[in-house]
Amino acid sequence: SEGKKYDFCFIDGNHTFDHTLIDFFYLNRMIDIGGIIVIDDAGMPGINKLIRYILNYPAYQQIGNVKYNGSPKKEMFNWFIKKPLGLLSLLLPNKLKHQVFASSVIASDKKLNINSSMIALQKIKNDEREWYWFKEF
Repeated sequence: SEGKKYDFCFIDGNHTFDHTLIDFFYLNRMIDIGGIIVIDDAGMPGINKLIRYILNYPAYQQIGNVKYNGSPKKEMFNWFIKKPLGLLSLLLPNKLKHQVFASSVIASDKKLNINSSMIALQKIKNDEREWYWFKEF
């Protein structure tokens, strides 16, 4: 309400999708173009899903991350289950693909460069999305 603008913001609060989305929603309004928002705990399911959503925003780009290699069990699951399913998803039309497969199957964390514990996003322009804007995530 005071109209303050910021160059850097750090999100590390309640680790649910909805709480972190609210944090991002307000920071998006308060951060200057060129400003950076860092989101911690990117490997947590709710935060990971939110990052996949934010990466669709035309006003942001990922500029860095802190790598997280994960556990050997998770790597085996990704290699033997998610990777073959991801290849299978290539056979489906885009709309149907998102109805059948989870986003983490269609585009792996590694492919999106979000296999991280922390993600840095930079605001590159004003958020000028129309009221009906939506992209699958």
